[in-house]
Amino acid sequence: MSHVLVISIMGDEEVLPPGLFDGAPEGQTDRDWIARRLTQAGLERQLTLDYVDISLGDALPAVADYDGVVMGGSIHNVNEQRPWQLRGIEWLLKWRDTRRPFFGICGGHQLAAVALGGRVEVMAPGPNATTERIDLSDAGRAHVLFEGCASSPRVHLGHYDHVVSKPVGSTVLASFENIVMALDLNDDWYTVQFHPEANANLMRLGWGEELELVNGMYDDEDHDGRRIIANFFTSTGLANTQETQ
Repeated sequence: MSHVLVISIMGDEEVLPPGLFDGAPEGQTDRDWIARRLTQAGLERQLTLDYVDISLGDALPAVADYDGVVMGGSIHNVNEQRPWQLRGIEWLLKWRDTRRPFFGICGGHQLAAVALGGRVEVMAPGPNATTERIDLSDAGRAHVLFEGCASSPRVHLGHYDHVVSKPVGSTVLASFENIVMALDLNDDWYTVQFHPEANANLMRLGWGEELELVNGMYDDEDHDGRRIIANFFTSTGLANTQETQ
């Protein structure tokens, strides 16, 4: 059984609205949402998930203790360089040395890109808060992360910032309106700007009242997130089989 660490960087108490996901049937944390996807894919018995929230002060464990890592989204821009963000980058570089799998989602995608020499900026036109079809690159169409997905996968977007300069040697797997939507950072490190862990209800809860201000629209129909998350775990060997329920 693989031992996986789910790292939350959602937000510190200075800016994170309290009780944002209280009462959500999908759960309140990144770990809950990843576990839900694993159950949907029939993989839950093959994995043990631990959880730390470094944005709320949790300490990061030794890298030797885990077989894989998932890092979730954040309401912070990585360029704020908050102490916990800097600790997260330092830990990711240690994790990189293990050559073990990593999956970054939204803020995790951005933090990993910066850790490896990329650059993140605020989106000049404003945030994306919607369900959209993304465009796979030639590399993306042949990539294990998108195996079994639609030719233009439907995903939930929810971000103010984006990667404007990818790390050297990385490969763009998907894009949306010239925004990098997925990267292969080599050594089984895959990151996505969108939210495969979340359904439409979680996306709406995450934005709260701000969703109306940014004119966000989310489609309740299921999307390709479950398949993408399952593909990460099976393609990297953290899980052996994929059984769609």
